[in-house]
Amino acid sequence: MSTLRPIKTKVILAAIEKEQKSETGLIIQGSFGDAQYCKVLAIGPEVTDVVVGDTVFPTWNACKIVKAEEGERLVIDQKDIIFIVE
Repeated sequence: MSTLRPIKTKVILAAIEKEQKSETGLIIQGSFGDAQYCKVLAIGPEVTDVVVGDTVFPTWNACKIVKAEEGERLVIDQKDIIFIVE
């Protein structure tokens, strides 16, 4: 599979997994269900509100999960991003 290049107002995201620690201090890797925020990896040419590298909070049920060489990625429309984390 090749690099993902979004069109129009679509945004490609990578979930930032929330680290969980066991009682003994071991770090447990999470999943999309455990993520709170996402990193913007690519934007379509009509996207005006976010830039590559932003950390955002998406509307999770609006995300489409796709498989890329780098792992699972989320595709979402710009309008379904709730806020940018600063």
